[in-house]
Amino acid sequence: MGKKQKDPVFNEPQSHSALFSGSSPLQSPQESQASAFFSGVFNRTIDERGRIFLTREFREALGDTCYLNLSNSRDYVQIYPVSTWRKICQEYFPDFSPFEGDEKKRAREFGASSSFENIDKNGRILIPQHMLATLEIEPEKGTELLLVGSIYSIEVWTKKRYQRKNQIFIPESRDE
Repeated sequence: MGKKQKDPVFNEPQSHSALFSGSSPLQSPQESQASAFFSGVFNRTIDERGRIFLTREFREALGDTCYLNLSNSRDYVQIYPVSTWRKICQEYFPDFSPFEGDEKKRAREFGASSSFENIDKNGRILIPQHMLATLEIEPEKGTELLLVGSIYSIEVWTKKRYQRKNQIFIPESRDE
């Protein structure tokens, strides 16, 4: 496995004010491109190490790194491009202060349910163990998953939960 890249949003040695300013030193080459839009439904099976293969189109749009976040309902994982994640953080925490208070508590909960991840050279992404456990995904049993394009993000659902929660027929999904 390759060396883990630094998180361009939060791990750069920048001042707090530069962190959310949107200044060019924090912008990666992938972010200078137009925002990605995701669509489609794809069958996937998680491997024994907790990884899933992304589609070629999803990989190209995400680049080498992305953010994973448990949905508020705890029903699925959302995968975001770094540039979209930055916009979300700026919108949800415009006046973020590192001091205690309601905003700090909200930021802590938000951060704890998120993870910065690399996409390996084979186009796989590792789903962190705490997310797998929350979603009751069992890599050793090869849980069937769906990758669902959701315009600004990619959702990772168990096939069973997606059918139950959405109460809809799953369109012919592709295996690519």
